[in-house]
Amino acid sequence: MKKRSLVLVAVSLLLFAGLVAAQGQQGRGRQSGQGNATPGGAPDPQQMIQQRIDRLTSELNLTEAQKTQAATILGNAAKAAQPLNQQVRETRQSLQEAIKANNTAQIDQLSNTFGTQMGQITAINSKAEAQFIAILTPEQQAKLPSGPLGLFGGGPGGFGGGFGERRGPPPNR
Repeated sequence: MKKRSLVLVAVSLLLFAGLVAAQGQQGRGRQSGQGNATPGGAPDPQQMIQQRIDRLTSELNLTEAQKTQAATILGNAAKAAQPLNQQVRETRQSLQEAIKANNTAQIDQLSNTFGTQMGQITAINSKAEAQFIAILTPEQQAKLPSGPLGLFGGGPGGFGGGFGERRGPPPNR
């Protein structure tokens, strides 16, 4: 019972963090003239990849070959995570509806589904980070932080929704 309560608290905190992040991101993207958002509000995956490669190039002095390999690695991860990102959005919406309806059995089931989906996205992102590290020279690897790289945004391990993932509540509230 305690474990189930902890899972519910953790999921609630994740949802709350997503709401806070979404509030902070409103007004960005296309409206602010950046032009890097898709019509649904999610950043364009290709631009996200390029921004990450630019950041990694400045931090690690990547060669042209490494930039190309990194783009392939990040692009493949984005494609692999895309269907999962859609599933996560749908699960979040269903979870919000279950919360509003006080349907505790459905909350438990959807929370477990959400955790599994996020675990799959984390695995995709972590494998991509491992592939990226493998293309680096020992000197470049020595410059890496001691923890996960966060190649996919959101901090350690890239846990932040992946490519194109809109955080927070669904846009059609």
